[in-house]
Amino acid sequence: MELSREAYQLIVQHVNSRSDLYALTLTSRAFQRTAERALYNTLVLSDPSITVNICRTLSHNPHLGALVDALTILASPHEEDDDGGAELPGEYWVRIASTLAQTTRLRHLNIHASGETVFAWVLREAKFKLESFCCDLAWDEDLVNFLNFQNRLRDLYLSDFPPPSPSSIHDEKSGATESSSSNNLAIRPDALPALSILECSFIDAIAALVPGRPVTRVKTCFSREDVPGKTEELRKLAASLQRSSTRVRSLDLADASYTEDFSLAVLGTMQRHLPELRYFGTLVLPVGLERLQFFAMLMRLRSLHTIELEVSEWDPVPTPQAMRALASELRLYCPSIKCFVFVQEFERTVVRLVNARLTVDPEANIENLWREDRS
Repeated sequence: MELSREAYQLIVQHVNSRSDLYALTLTSRAFQRTAERALYNTLVLSDPSITVNICRTLSHNPHLGALVDALTILASPHEEDDDGGAELPGEYWVRIASTLAQTTRLRHLNIHASGETVFAWVLREAKFKLESFCCDLAWDEDLVNFLNFQNRLRDLYLSDFPPPSPSSIHDEKSGATESSSSNNLAIRPDALPALSILECSFIDAIAALVPGRPVTRVKTCFSREDVPGKTEELRKLAASLQRSSTRVRSLDLADASYTEDFSLAVLGTMQRHLPELRYFGTLVLPVGLERLQFFAMLMRLRSLHTIELEVSEWDPVPTPQAMRALASELRLYCPSIKCFVFVQEFERTVVRLVNARLTVDPEANIENLWREDRS
């Protein structure tokens, strides 16, 4: 007896094991269609040998590739070769490229490479239009051509970006960049029209990709360690963020060495250029009289909801109770803040305002706070 499509979907929704889903594909044609959608909708490819087998299956069955909505590729070799090293199977990236050509309806793609440099030739035959892309690929012409084609991409992470070409001439007034005709590593000005979330450790990437695009959330870091170098990066970053086609709401800005003086410079720059920030970090919370200057500038960020504060140099290190007291003090000057992230070395403690009380939140998803939409 045939069931309704809704009944098959309801049954499949309650099957958690992938092996059981595969078993369902063998029971009947109706179950096959529904179970295959659930089985191939989201794929995480980690073990290299299993990855190659799954890629073969998708290549031999194009209709399965069309079912894949989200794909994560964890390219991490773990089998030792004769020399004591670790290598991926020789056909690994060829199979990956073939799979990416088959997944025509893919919307979310994560490529994480460990221990080797991976190039974007694997994307040459891709026809999908992504919404999110986490990319450990080297920046090359193939990657640029792929990104130029992505008119639906909203969320982008890049692990690589080239420094500005010596032949590039940047017009500070207009924000335009003129490059030599031989430079094929620049994104077209009209590419990535939907880009909203951008993460890259290179400020040059922010300067190249934010202007003219509706970017609202940015995560990056200073690459220079000297103060003059960081000051120049800060100037470039602020100028670029101002040229977003919408208002930047979230800025997660890391530094290799946090100091009170430079944090005050960062806060002073951003409160002038981005007064409507909702998320801002990471800033050193001053210990002495400079804290009053810090508070004075913080008062101008009247929409701020979440702030990340570095307190590693405090002596003694603030306890959770002391953090709640600091949060209460900060709210006197900036009452819009409802979430505080205190950073001590590699530990983060989140204090939230809940029902008019400041409490420690041990369950907070700290890594993604800057991504939350507070508009």
